[in-house]
Amino acid sequence: TIYWDGAYGALDMSADISLYSTWTFSGDCVLKGNGNTLYLEQAAQINVERGSSLTLKNITVKKAHGTNIRCLDAAASVWFDHVDLKISNDFYFNQGSFFVDHCLELDGGYGFYYQSDQQSTIARSGRFEIKPGGLLSYAPSSAARNLIALDTEDSELALDGATLHSTTTGLQLTKGTLCVIGKCFLTSDATCKAEGIIFGDGVSGANDLTLQVKPESNLKLTSGHLVYKNLA
Repeated sequence: TIYWDGAYGALDMSADISLYSTWTFSGDCVLKGNGNTLYLEQAAQINVERGSSLTLKNITVKKAHGTNIRCLDAAASVWFDHVDLKISNDFYFNQGSFFVDHCLELDGGYGFYYQSDQQSTIARSGRFEIKPGGLLSYAPSSAARNLIALDTEDSELALDGATLHSTTTGLQLTKGTLCVIGKCFLTSDATCKAEGIIFGDGVSGANDLTLQVKPESNLKLTSGHLVYKNLA
């Protein structure tokens, strides 16, 4: 197990790395990939210590799955800055928060299950893209509907041949843009409108969700309810 203290500066990668053990990051840490790839091999684990943050910057991370990248408490966070996260099986974000600064691409055709009770944010000009065959599932451990937040009108959640799912908690998206590329799907476990996926808030036009459907693309609701509350 290796412990990295953010007080000692950023950790720079000058080549691809295969990780077989545990890296624990404490304080405000930055892992600079410099365009290289981090392979999370069997038994590899990245932990963000309690109350700490880890920025993954300009890096490809392969073989992410389960909880092999995780926050150790609700106050910990992972920041994604130009990250290609390639998951090799379903991935569970069950504690703490994440922040998408610039871009995060989720690739691999598996599910990203958001189970935390903390709010995560796609920043101004940030883009969280789910690549073909992938799934973003909103399944928080609280009753809050807004725990994946689009910070401004320039924040973007993109589905590229992918699926957006919500449990009966319901997911409410406001302010930013939902971009649809190719054949994409909405699925919900909702049995009534009150449990559905919600676009906008019905109160302020500033909170409308922009739906951007690219040419030859479509978004299909396959189960549950979609509630459209945009004012425009």
